[in-house]
Amino acid sequence: MTIDIQPILYRYDLDKPPDNWDKGFLNFEYDTAEYGHKNKAQLFFFTNSKEIAIDLGTCATKKYNRDFFYLTETTTIGKVHLIDFHERHNIYLMISLLNDLNINVLTDDFKTYELQNTFNELKIIFDQAEAEKDSIKKVKHIYKLKAHSNSHYEDISLFGQRLTDFDNGINFKKIVNTANPNIEGYRWKEFNDDRGFTYCLFDSTKLGKKTTNKIDLTSYR
Repeated sequence: MTIDIQPILYRYDLDKPPDNWDKGFLNFEYDTAEYGHKNKAQLFFFTNSKEIAIDLGTCATKKYNRDFFYLTETTTIGKVHLIDFHERHNIYLMISLLNDLNINVLTDDFKTYELQNTFNELKIIFDQAEAEKDSIKKVKHIYKLKAHSNSHYEDISLFGQRLTDFDNGINFKKIVNTANPNIEGYRWKEFNDDRGFTYCLFDSTKLGKKTTNKIDLTSYR
């Protein structure tokens, strides 16, 4: 449900990050014309896998025809208290965990960012699954829980993102802090990659000193 952990964390950036943690330093890749920046809540995202961070940085560098990216490594100052979606293998189980923590995201305040759809539409399906006694019918309801019409019920990667995308992030941080003020973020398997998790920290209070290295890809070409 929740976990207390002191992870080693990594992230890539295409632009050189500031020496100190700065919530105003945002990745230009996630700036959109329609909704603004994806990280409106100015949260801090990492992975605990150096390999994943390097792979992501390499892909982004090639996508934008650049020669290098920056790889940052840090750890937290003591343990952080996080919502832990480890072993939550579908959206139904993720919502159930949040409900157990008195965190209700199935409202119109949370958007899917597909047309005008909101998480409130998922509430009807989730409530049907919760009330269903027949196991086969229950599973059929669970299969309908999707964060996007082109997604599926096991797409925990997208659902984990949607919790904090755009205005959702502002709302999510607010309701988590209200229900559980000791929770400092969450982690989930964003890429269905067994090498590591994505970590979202609500602020930089617990982030320690960081080291940043320039990773030049020209030597690999």
